[in-house]
Amino acid sequence: MSADAPEERLESWKEIAGYLRRDVRTVQRWEKSEGLPVQRHFHDKMGSVFASKSDLDAWLRVRSLPAEDPAAEPEPDPPEPSGEGAAKDDIGRHGRKIWVLAALGAILLLAAALGLRAYTRHRSESISLAVLPFADLGGDPAQEFFSDGITEELITELSRQQGAGSRILAMGSSLSYKKSPKRASQIAAELGVDYVLEGTVRRSGDRVRIAVHLVRGRDEAHVWDDSYDRPLGDVLSLQAEVAENIAASITQRLDHNAVRAPRPPISGPALDAYLKGRFFWNKRTPADLLKALACFGTAAQMEARYAPIHAGIADCYALLGSAEMGVMAPNDALPKARAAALKALDLDPRLAEAHASLAYIRLIYDWDVPGAEEEFQRAIQLNPNYPTAHQWYALCHSIQGRTEDALDELRRAERLDPLSPTVKCALSECYYFARRYDEALASAKAALEIDPAFMLAQVNLGRALAQKGDLPGAVKIFAESWERSGKAPGLAMLLGSAYGRMGDRAHALAMLDALRHPPVYGGRELYVPSLYFAAIHAGLGETDQAFVYMDKALEERCEYLVYLGKDPMADGMRDDPRFLNLMRKVGLPVS
Repeated sequence: MSADAPEERLESWKEIAGYLRRDVRTVQRWEKSEGLPVQRHFHDKMGSVFASKSDLDAWLRVRSLPAEDPAAEPEPDPPEPSGEGAAKDDIGRHGRKIWVLAALGAILLLAAALGLRAYTRHRSESISLAVLPFADLGGDPAQEFFSDGITEELITELSRQQGAGSRILAMGSSLSYKKSPKRASQIAAELGVDYVLEGTVRRSGDRVRIAVHLVRGRDEAHVWDDSYDRPLGDVLSLQAEVAENIAASITQRLDHNAVRAPRPPISGPALDAYLKGRFFWNKRTPADLLKALACFGTAAQMEARYAPIHAGIADCYALLGSAEMGVMAPNDALPKARAAALKALDLDPRLAEAHASLAYIRLIYDWDVPGAEEEFQRAIQLNPNYPTAHQWYALCHSIQGRTEDALDELRRAERLDPLSPTVKCALSECYYFARRYDEALASAKAALEIDPAFMLAQVNLGRALAQKGDLPGAVKIFAESWERSGKAPGLAMLLGSAYGRMGDRAHALAMLDALRHPPVYGGRELYVPSLYFAAIHAGLGETDQAFVYMDKALEERCEYLVYLGKDPMADGMRDDPRFLNLMRKVGLPVS
């Protein structure tokens, strides 16, 4: 059989069992005990199985099904006796039937009691699940965004439908196992989850075929297999059905009482644009965020009523207008981010991602801390498995000096996304604001173990070293990172400030000049926050000039002003009345 004949190929245990007219457990046993010709995909995981119909037909021709197999066809009843013997046999059979029925009833009652006890106990336990990146059977690298997007959307839907105490791991940690040869049991152990969901995607024209396999981590037992063949436009609405089937298979109660806005159908081209947007968003670089914004914009033009598209637009604008990215001025980007988040919530008031986006905007741009807290709490209530909501909510706590509350939120985010360098960096930043520099260093190094090139981890490492008094070590890290980043303004600011504190005026002034000539991303010159100039002047001891730029930062509504009240870099001017006045305008406490 040719591998290119999909009509001859069965791509899940369910399809194989259906073709053989047996249940899944039976055919799995046949593979182990009787050589049923089942094959596995290149990534060598137990769940991704397939078989050809011709191979199965050949196997059946040389094998007779065992009569003792509980799934085998029942034997025909023997001929009925007649006469006096028939009457005696009938009485005997009647007595036996009564005894058998009584025994069967007792067994069923016992089984029901035990089953109910086990079911209740299982439901009360915390269930954890990792959805691994679906394998693209089409083999086209240009379609990588599609299989990754399907995986992420399923994770999102599972998170929305979670039962109490469930833990659905985020996409970032799952991507670490893309095309990994590790077995399901090893992955489950490394991620600390009970179950692993594997899957394959095959796209052909305007149809998509998805096969999914739910595997129990401790012993690689197959809990559930299924496959779906749907029109491209129905793929996202399919996620809810798959999520319900998965949860039912592990006897985990879903939140069926929740009222969800129905997801409208989405066309194939719009789906492509949306999933491409998610693909680029996950890369979190300035250039990729601009690409993501363009993709989401294209999707919105085609399917304006699909709420997650607008949530994606809000997130892109929010990050592009942040001091960290420095691509757009806040007064240009953040009002657009707010409008997109509100549009998403108008379409779907229960969309947790949109509530988290609006909360972040209220925190960094509106400087409305109570309003931000309310939205963060709503987002987490709707989807406790959304790590970004926990991460951003931690910032809200941190800038108010509630370090332990912030750390609690970040630990929740870390449990949901244990292999995320972004979450590790958020922990490092929290420790930095709390002046716990050794712990800040440890968290930054943990992020670098996951991704040695992660720039934000280098930033946090250098900042902690600088505050510990190791300015030469900090300068070395900042200088190397500045070059590797393509001379990003944020790193020029940190480097110039450190040079100034070391008394190296010439190099500090060189960094000021670099800020006046920023690099170009995506055809546009990067926005440089006035606060960056203020930081270098402060490092040089030029306090008056620093406050000139800080007043400009206030007019720009620079996002980083909400952190300045806790940032140790501002300690040299913290007692200045001008600084206290600035913080009052931002509406935050100063310590």
